Amino acid sequence: PLASRGYVDMTLDVLKTYGVDVTETPSGFRVPAGRYALPAGGVRIESDWSGAAFPLALNALGNEIAFPTDGLSDASRQPDRVVRALLDRLTAASGAEVTIDVDACPDLFPVLTVVAAAQPRVTLFTGIRRLRLKESDRIASTAEMIAAIRRGDPVDTHGDHRIAMSAAVMACYAKRPVTIEGAECVAKSYPGFWDDFEQLSKAS
Repeated sequence: PLASRGYVDMTLDVLKTYGVDVTETPSGFRVPAGRYALPAGGVRIESDWSGAAFPLALNALGNEIAFPTDGLSDASRQPDRVVRALLDRLTAASGAEVTIDVDACPDLFPVLTVVAAAQPRVTLFTGIRRLRLKESDRIASTAEMIAAIRRGDPVDTHGDHRIAMSAAVMACYAKRPVTIEGAECVAKSYPGFWDDFEQLSKAS
């Protein structure tokens, strides 16, 4: 079965913007040969819901971070647009257990677990099988990150940008100082993350 359909739909939307008429078939997609050009009116680039997940997670943990949200559309094709709803479910006051399915938004898993670890209830994550195939084995590296922070040991990011940024979020409520090894890996998706994080520290 086709995994991460939401990301495929994003790609199809961009192709359509450039005039590429893609046809879906029972076995995949047919893309016609041709030369394509940028539309005359240009292309609007959305803000990144994946990057916004980290300040949103900090807010879910009781902070009040103001950041530009005008480019974040709830109608976006980005699968990670569900982060607000998932954080609300994680931090809801009722219920002894909550189940979160991340099959359609696997990149949110590490930071959602950090928020879940701060809650007084059990959280069950489903749809995690493909997380073994990310920049790291994100099931193992996420569990390792949380355990390391709780022990006061350095966090090994395993070169995974989402582990590094999630560790930064968890560091905000850790009882001991947190050292993040390989922190430069955030450059893959959010090069300015540590600069922004430092600004938040100065503003607090």
